[in-house]
Amino acid sequence: MHASAAALYVARCACDGEAWADGFAPEGASRLLLRALSPDHLLALPRCVASCLLTALVPSVAAVEIADGNVNYSFRVYRRGCRSLFLKRATGYLKWQPSMALEAERMRREVQYYRDVAQLLGEADADALLPRLLHFDERRMVVVIAFLEDHSLLIERCFASEDGVPGDAAAALGRYLGTVHGRTLERPGREAQTAERAVAYWNHALRAVQLEHVFTVCFEASERGRVLAKDAAFMSEVSELKALYLGYSLRPGDVRALCHGDLHAGSVMVSKDGGSVKVIDPEFAVWCAPGLDVGSLLFALVCGFIFRLETCRATGSRAVGTATYPLTSLREAIARVWEAYSAALTAEGVDENAVERIGEDAVGFAMLEAIRTSLGFAGARDPGRRLTDPKALERYQESVVRLARRCMLGRRADRAFSANVQDGGSVFGIDLLLAELDRAQRGIFSNTKQTP
Repeated sequence: MHASAAALYVARCACDGEAWADGFAPEGASRLLLRALSPDHLLALPRCVASCLLTALVPSVAAVEIADGNVNYSFRVYRRGCRSLFLKRATGYLKWQPSMALEAERMRREVQYYRDVAQLLGEADADALLPRLLHFDERRMVVVIAFLEDHSLLIERCFASEDGVPGDAAAALGRYLGTVHGRTLERPGREAQTAERAVAYWNHALRAVQLEHVFTVCFEASERGRVLAKDAAFMSEVSELKALYLGYSLRPGDVRALCHGDLHAGSVMVSKDGGSVKVIDPEFAVWCAPGLDVGSLLFALVCGFIFRLETCRATGSRAVGTATYPLTSLREAIARVWEAYSAALTAEGVDENAVERIGEDAVGFAMLEAIRTSLGFAGARDPGRRLTDPKALERYQESVVRLARRCMLGRRADRAFSANVQDGGSVFGIDLLLAELDRAQRGIFSNTKQTP
């Protein structure tokens, strides 16, 4: 699919009087000609034919492809001098790997997630935290959403912007996840809802994609990954997280909830002033251990923190200011996410032990994502792509892998081993992650070499 076809589809829907597409229809003979063509024909037109037809019939409407997505086709469709719409279409294959077949019906699951979560949150919170769903064409697997004009991806705040990550935005995301998880978590009295969600959100096709790209490829196709693969203690942790992702219970008390499934910083939009966040792209939605979502959100903050550290090292910066404020904000954002998340779970009646266990799982999932991202297996979400110096890239990867290994081995309170000791006592879960980030910062700013 291409941009001209997306623009023609919206204009065609406008010709049929669809309220969400108001203002995108041509007038007179052009309107009659466009109505004579079915949406199926328009979506299937070759690029050159669609471009010529768009210019001839609806010259005031245009579209540009949004290239960030790997799974579906996404476009901004706009009328010049007027509003914009976001159009997304699922096909029977992965966009970035057309040879890999994939159910187009995944779009139905994405829409279901939006609707289910909106019901869980209530109207006010849903309006604040979710984009406005305008149109779902189930036959053609096309979704149209209100375009977030004044928002940008959170990933830019993590890796590039000097503004850093707003603490209020981090807290809003923590509350969002804590509320959704707390209201869907497995517990007595919810057996019927649990069974329905477990089936509706099994998501076997995209779960298989995650199993390959998060749990497998980086340990086979990179030198650092192959070294980790020989570490029996580390790979035991990977296997346990993989089992949790597949829905198995390994410890008494392991529970599942409705998860976004891929809530990294590229699935969150933040307004320019930092006062609004929107959660997008839930096509990987699964019924899973809730630590998956928290870990997915945290890993970009972790990678961004290490990336900023290496930038400070490379530039020789030690001052707190525009060079290191984003660094401070990333560390604070992790703490704010967890504080708001755990408070929301507690408000939903989740006991302290269950909250701590989710934190331990979250650190594990975050470290898995951090490793595969830093080693180059996560596309544009890897800040390492911004490092042009091979030595800087090597240091960045080494730092992420070292931190990830320590956190993976020390994250659980029921283990005999703790990777970090603070003030005479062991720390675990999110506290361990924060302590390790502080340790990494001290190591770079004091020019001391850290132990593995």
